[in-house]
Amino acid sequence: MPSDATTGRRQEAARRNALIIRSLHKLGIEVRETPRGVVVLLPGSYFAFDQHTITPETPDQLKKMLRVANDQAAYGRLLAIAGHTDSRGSNRYNREPSLRRTRTAEGELAFSNVSRDRMITRGLGEGRPGPVAPNGRADGSADPAGGVRNHRLEIVFLSPDQE
Repeated sequence: MPSDATTGRRQEAARRNALIIRSLHKLGIEVRETPRGVVVLLPGSYFAFDQHTITPETPDQLKKMLRVANDQAAYGRLLAIAGHTDSRGSNRYNREPSLRRTRTAEGELAFSNVSRDRMITRGLGEGRPGPVAPNGRADGSADPAGGVRNHRLEIVFLSPDQE
């Protein structure tokens, strides 16, 4: 049976997660809660194929998310930034552009006064949790729209027990 202190920490983490989720939803940002924490989904249209430069649409989403990242409910939480790609090219190759994308996002967050000490970056390539859209069509041809959706970032406000 967990101690009162452990139960209290879990309850506080759940309360803060709820505040983070509510704040992000109000800003129109897609999120989901997982055992790891609050996952912010930044769709792939923010990066062109094989690129790590942020497209003009991304800064608004990041700026909205930054308001929450610097908010009291999220203050002190580690942010895990994961970059993903489509399945064109080998997974070994795809890890590099996905890592460059996470570093680009890390730079944007740091520029907006989120401490780099709070950030963990990982380039996952086409790895877990896997594609969010098909990379190809039934006839074997590439599906550009699916590939764009898979060029994405996920930023997780890690739960304290995951830090």
